[in-house]
Amino acid sequence: MAAKSTPHPIDVHVGARLMFRRKQIRVSQSSLGEALGVTFQQIQKYERGANRMSASMLFMAGQRLSAPIDFFFDGLPSERTEVIDMDTGNKVLAAVAAVPAVQSIGSLDRKTQNALQLLISSLVKCAG
Repeated sequence: MAAKSTPHPIDVHVGARLMFRRKQIRVSQSSLGEALGVTFQQIQKYERGANRMSASMLFMAGQRLSAPIDFFFDGLPSERTEVIDMDTGNKVLAAVAAVPAVQSIGSLDRKTQNALQLLISSLVKCAG
């Protein structure tokens, strides 16, 4: 039995960017899958990096999500000598998970938004 391979970090990154953009413009996995001619389960696999997206599929996804191809590669190291590690993909996935919370901040009153901004700044300083 063959050992299960882990997704390539670039596939994880591209998938996370796909999920980020899809959620950003509020498109469901089902709707995107229908537009691309695949199931929502396949979109889930793309978003996790479990399945690689072909060039044509990435192009069509970019068209459907109104995102240029380079959008999906933003944030990757630009130098060939730089190592792409799993941490890069994990950071992007964490940012994607934060999108709904960030979007809801806009509905809060100004005083609460300011307090939340101070709290987040303090947490970042403590973690740094």
